[in-house]
Amino acid sequence: MLRSVCFVTLIFLLTSCVKDAPLPSVVTSAEQNGLRIFILNEGNFGTGNASLSQYDDTNGDLVEDIYKQVNSENLGDVLQSMTLADRNFYLVMNNSGKVIVCDKQLKKLSQISGLQSPRYFFAVDRHKGYVTDLAANKIHVVDLRTFQVTGSIRCPGWTEHLARAGDQVIVTNLKSEYAYFIDPVFDKITDSVKVGFNASGLVVDDLNKVWILTGGDQSKKINATLNKIDPSSHQRIFSRSVGAELATGLCTNGQRDNLYYLAKHIYKLNINDTVTAATQIISGADKTIYGFGVHPDSEKIFVADAVDFSQRSNIYEYSAAGNEIRVFKAGIISNGFYFE
Repeated sequence: MLRSVCFVTLIFLLTSCVKDAPLPSVVTSAEQNGLRIFILNEGNFGTGNASLSQYDDTNGDLVEDIYKQVNSENLGDVLQSMTLADRNFYLVMNNSGKVIVCDKQLKKLSQISGLQSPRYFFAVDRHKGYVTDLAANKIHVVDLRTFQVTGSIRCPGWTEHLARAGDQVIVTNLKSEYAYFIDPVFDKITDSVKVGFNASGLVVDDLNKVWILTGGDQSKKINATLNKIDPSSHQRIFSRSVGAELATGLCTNGQRDNLYYLAKHIYKLNINDTVTAATQIISGADKTIYGFGVHPDSEKIFVADAVDFSQRSNIYEYSAAGNEIRVFKAGIISNGFYFE
């Protein structure tokens, strides 16, 4: 089961396969044991020091800058997100304006270039993908056989997370009060639903209902909200304020029946609970929490503390109940996790 987390640069031409290189043995053994947890370290903007760490939570082993070990080259500038689709990893490099395509051993196969400020990759099917963008006012359409951009879907603003709900794709937009429904056959927006300002987080639960987290706006005294959408009717069927703090990082457990989000602290809410408030499960009072993730099997919670955004991040590993298990260092500005 797979899970998982601003700026403008134009990159050059499509890069083809790199030469064969010996793989660190830890990559192969971790894959065989099903232990791979990746930590995304976005690095400092404009410096090209992004990195990918690999962590084994059974013994605490950490392999830093694993992509560079495999490929003998740096990732680039600002690692924004990571996705696995049809046995290929897609590493979205925001300020480098590209998506790096790797095989399961993290060996580079190709890259998707010519993007403005990419954020998240989504595989529509084996042959087509979408890439959201901060500044392009559109969603990029990509041919996954050639890794070329072949079209776009106009969507003014800052497009962010994508998810499939039935036969449609839904996307959030931080510069709009609406989320948008996309027909993935014709690559066009067909409808929208009002969810609130600064919508970013997006998940689909085990009942196929869509949940969208809005960040709100503290300067305008607009609270963050959690919204439940019926993808059949395109209607909002539930909404609640989650407070005045900026809310981000909506995710689920592996069963997709519990929601987690960050609003200074990390909160947990069952999808069927529309009465009681979410439960604070981890305090952020003594941390600069910049990202977190929930393991789909164990429901361990991994928290990235960016500290001062210049030194290496602190990574906290918690049990499903929120008890601290381990603390260790990763790369600079860790922003999220990917579980394979």
